[in-house]
Amino acid sequence: MAEADALIRQALSKGTCTLHELILSVPLDNGKGIIKALVALVHAAYTQVDSATFYVTKMEKRFVTPFCCGNDLMIKRKNKD
Repeated sequence: MAEADALIRQALSKGTCTLHELILSVPLDNGKGIIKALVALVHAAYTQVDSATFYVTKMEKRFVTPFCCGNDLMIKRKNKD
């Protein structure tokens, strides 16, 4: 879970990212667990907006990878007030 969280934070340091982009950034050889953790973290932020350090919105665009598929999700940092 820590590796997935680090990948999200790294991607958000450059701005926004999508779930599909995050999944594609994981090496395929041993990344199945990291991908599952990425999906879990992003989906948790999508359903529980108040508890996340970033927020997630559903996109109309769909994606397919060897590990998962569905509507892509846009991930953005929350503004720190």
